[in-house]
Amino acid sequence: MTDSTRTRQQVQADLGLQEPPSDRLMSLIAQAGDGEFVEGPLPGSHARSYTPRDIEDVIVTATVGELMLRMRQEAGNSLRAAARDADVSAARIQQIERSENIEVATLVRLAAAAGYEVSITLNPVAEGKRPLSAVLAGATTE
Repeated sequence: MTDSTRTRQQVQADLGLQEPPSDRLMSLIAQAGDGEFVEGPLPGSHARSYTPRDIEDVIVTATVGELMLRMRQEAGNSLRAAARDADVSAARIQQIERSENIEVATLVRLAAAAGYEVSITLNPVAEGKRPLSAVLAGATTE
């Protein structure tokens, strides 16, 4: 069975979700395909494991501010360290993490300072269009 024919109830049961998956998660699953496995980090790497609910929360329902908070925490950075590395104030970082909105240039700088890159994908809502993606590069903080 391919992901494009899986029902919300099947995906909910397969992933152990408490609620049926959103349209966005169903779209992501359909794009990813129905393989036997997903490549993960190399053995011995210090990767954190996530529950299906964690994944849905981060990918589908999180605000940009929540993603920024998680990114900073994953990088092990305090507010002050993140602010120093991204050349912004700690108050600005805290403001961003409590917000749903952020300037793209600031997002790119904060991500780079935490060891991440920013990519944006525009997913079509109408048939006949293909997704468009870009990786945003910014000035390094070194």
